[in-house]
Amino acid sequence: SPEEKALLARKPTDNLDAYDLFLRARDLVNREGNSVGTRTKQISLLERAVALDPKFAQGWGELAVANAYWNFSGFEGTETALARAKAAIERARELAPDDPTVASSLGTYYYYGFRDYDRANAIYEQLARQQPNSPSLFNSLALIQRRQGKWPQSLANSRRAVELDPANLSYLRNLVSTLQAGRRWNEAIDTQRRISALQPENLSDRYLVVEMAFSAFGSKREGEEFFAGLTPAERDSPEGLLLRQGWLQFTGDLAGFVRSDRIHPYLDERIGSRS
Repeated sequence: SPEEKALLARKPTDNLDAYDLFLRARDLVNREGNSVGTRTKQISLLERAVALDPKFAQGWGELAVANAYWNFSGFEGTETALARAKAAIERARELAPDDPTVASSLGTYYYYGFRDYDRANAIYEQLARQQPNSPSLFNSLALIQRRQGKWPQSLANSRRAVELDPANLSYLRNLVSTLQAGRRWNEAIDTQRRISALQPENLSDRYLVVEMAFSAFGSKREGEEFFAGLTPAERDSPEGLLLRQGWLQFTGDLAGFVRSDRIHPYLDERIGSRS
């Protein structure tokens, strides 16, 4: 339709620097997750983006989502964050009321800001019919449905999101969580291996493969091979030592865990100080 053609032809912004900041903000969370530090950096990038182009509707929408997540995770300062989220989503809708990306941000604003699953779900389902190849919408639907206990629908939509955007770490991790909850171990392990291949330097992602193998089959072989294959630097790093302690505890070797903890105490604090 003419309306659809106009939406497809619309540029998010003419300011390349603003768009670069927008993409960097998305990639940051995709790779690093949802810690306070990561979300703080994301908000900073998005605030810079909309400062460069105050008419960047998608940037405002993403900024609303980032601030709404503050409330969802119970970070300190939720009232201030929600007020910023409200102002940002209102600005986005004022600039582009018919933009599907802005509508998606509105759904996530209700989801993260107020846990209003029904309202968010209605927005996502309408958009999914309009945009059947949008991975973010199917991932959003999957997350909502998982919280509503609609496991088959959530799994189907999570798989669809990964199919449409196969290198998106966030979507892959969401799929792994759903597969683990459903005890679909073979597919969960295969999916975690895909994550590891995308981030081979990430020890934690590689370790999760062996932890799942133990959960599925009671096998310690994969774990011992994993730790034996670490480089000396990886093995002796705070993260490597902490993963080893986690493995000892996870597999029931409590005596080994206590010995390791006495030799290397406070590893979790050392890991936290780096992030």
